[in-house]
Amino acid sequence: MIEIIAEYDYVLRIKTKIETKTSRKPQILEMVYDPGAGTTTISEQVALDAGYQIKEGIDTYVEGIGGSVKARYTIVPNMTIGGVGLGPVYAHVVKFHEKLAQRTNALLGMNVLSWFKITQDCRWDNDKERYATAVLQFEPKFDITDIPSLDCFFPGKRGQRFGSAFHLDF
Repeated sequence: MIEIIAEYDYVLRIKTKIETKTSRKPQILEMVYDPGAGTTTISEQVALDAGYQIKEGIDTYVEGIGGSVKARYTIVPNMTIGGVGLGPVYAHVVKFHEKLAQRTNALLGMNVLSWFKITQDCRWDNDKERYATAVLQFEPKFDITDIPSLDCFFPGKRGQRFGSAFHLDF
């Protein structure tokens, strides 16, 4: 079970770690917890700064607050949430609408969230008179000791798959 306390300012923000091509150590990336997003999405700037190869998709468009935009894609080599490594993660790469870009540069979508049963408990802050934090509990839906690799459909090419494996950081 992974337990994360997320900042809540009208969206839930989760700190993840991502492997980059430009640094020898994992970098912290604050992502918006977005179960309404089918796919994890990062801004073009995050992808470029991380040194990820950005590829063209097959007529892939994503719908968001700014309307429909053409999406490219990349593979985040390794993403870690709460000390659990998720292996390679497929992510859309888009130029974020300016209203969204003011709040975040990454969305954690259902291609990752669907691997977990998630419990969310929002915490009220009397001083702020609003919810200020939320406790998120991520329980893997799979026995991570029995499954060496979780195959995730890779939408870049029909029928092609890539593997993702849970591993624990101690």
